[in-house]
Amino acid sequence: MPSAILLFLAAGALLGCAPPADAPAIADDGGSLDAQGTGEDSATPTDGSSDAGDDAAAEPLIGPFTPFSNGITVAEGSGDRDVFVYGGYTAKLPSVESWAKALLPAAGLRPRRVYAIQGPQDVSYAAKEIQNSSIVARYLREPAPTTVTVIAHSSGSYVAHEFLSQLDGAGLLDGLGALAGKVDFRNLDGGTGLPTTTAKKLRSILCVYAEDATLPQGRSANAQTMLNGCAAGASPFRVGYSKPTGCNDGARWCLHDAVVTTRPHNPANFDLARDYAEFEGRAVVTDYLR
Repeated sequence: MPSAILLFLAAGALLGCAPPADAPAIADDGGSLDAQGTGEDSATPTDGSSDAGDDAAAEPLIGPFTPFSNGITVAEGSGDRDVFVYGGYTAKLPSVESWAKALLPAAGLRPRRVYAIQGPQDVSYAAKEIQNSSIVARYLREPAPTTVTVIAHSSGSYVAHEFLSQLDGAGLLDGLGALAGKVDFRNLDGGTGLPTTTAKKLRSILCVYAEDATLPQGRSANAQTMLNGCAAGASPFRVGYSKPTGCNDGARWCLHDAVVTTRPHNPANFDLARDYAEFEGRAVVTDYLR
């Protein structure tokens, strides 16, 4: 892992890796993100609260996840909404599936289908190894749902951007398209890069970050990117904590996971394997889906 971190820092990677505590995250344009204590917020965020109970969520009423295409599994439900859950860099499918199973009932979502998508193998998703196009092909040949909710954490936002762009390229988001006016996108402390033409065709976009008000430096790793606007027409959304998250002061990569769970497992860093899958004594975050 240390050698991988050095490689990502040298490449100027934005997401999913864990740089040293004194190293800033690097933006897509080469700029520095989330410089704590400098400047004012560039936008007024919608405010959420994650001070709710710590009970683990019940299992959702969906069938088992089964393989769908490269990097993607799907579970069938009895509702009328399709939900996509994109994991962060290196997140394994079982972990993403566990997050989805906790998230859906806690948020009161009744899915028709739930797609779990593994994290990209590199931080910026340069390899393009996830087969998003298989889902687009399915939408072109089958009846559309009433609503589509796309949730992407960290580097998973780049994989989600590809998917949304493919929907647009296939004409599904246009005025007479099957998904026109139906798609909501939730970018959880991720990156930028969704084409403006595509972003303007979505029903809503929230740029979600976490802030622990009990810490002098208590914002998640990519909070400033979210405040600046992660896509055209998007709104920042603050997952706010008035009680301690358990993260260390200045531990931006621990707080990076506080958009997923109310109490990340590693107080100094992210831990996707546990933060996506273990919710005993902590709650899954759903504020941005209200």
